[in-house]
Amino acid sequence: MKAPGKPRMLWSRRIWLAVVLGLLVLAAAAAALMMSISARPADVVPYPTVTGVLGDHLQELQKSVAP
Repeated sequence: MKAPGKPRMLWSRRIWLAVVLGLLVLAAAAAALMMSISARPADVVPYPTVTGVLGDHLQELQKSVAP
């Protein structure tokens, strides 16, 4: 014969395990988010010099997308 408190203890352990695993998932997601956010701005890459009409269009494009 099973003890009457045993099924309740099993559910209690499952809930505790689910809470701990949930907290671990949240901590891992927070760590990944913090690592992906960079405090410093991205490096500015100098574009190669292009002459002629193409160079003019590239300069206009660069100015139009500059922040």
